Amino acid sequence: MSVSDYEVVVGQAVKNLRHVDRGLLRDKLAANASGVLKDAVWFNGERQKDRKALLRVLKGLGSNLKTKVVVFQPRVRRSVFNGIRKKMDSGKHNAAVRRMQQLDTLLLGARADCFSLGAGFAVMADGDDL
Repeated sequence: MSVSDYEVVVGQAVKNLRHVDRGLLRDKLAANASGVLKDAVWFNGERQKDRKALLRVLKGLGSNLKTKVVVFQPRVRRSVFNGIRKKMDSGKHNAAVRRMQQLDTLLLGARADCFSLGAGFAVMADGDDL
């Protein structure tokens, strides 16, 4: 488990919190609608030719929109995570436990940032579903 990997991903997620405001997001996407990334929009797994449909959806959303920031980090496996948590619960502290504590601090800070803007927060890792 690498905390530094999470730092990169979580740092980017926190920087992108400015897009939680649907009005700001819509304005930014509209302003760059003819730019190089104009087709960097997917719907149901298919790349779209432009942002028009996305902009229509954003325009039609009400003020009760629920938002969630999701951090994907597949380099952490659930089995490793659970094993470290067991060590923490038993009071056995080692380098892996200290890394988990650092990770907890990082993720709790990001979660607080999200919650302060009314957004949910979730972290997805490898579930060891092999």
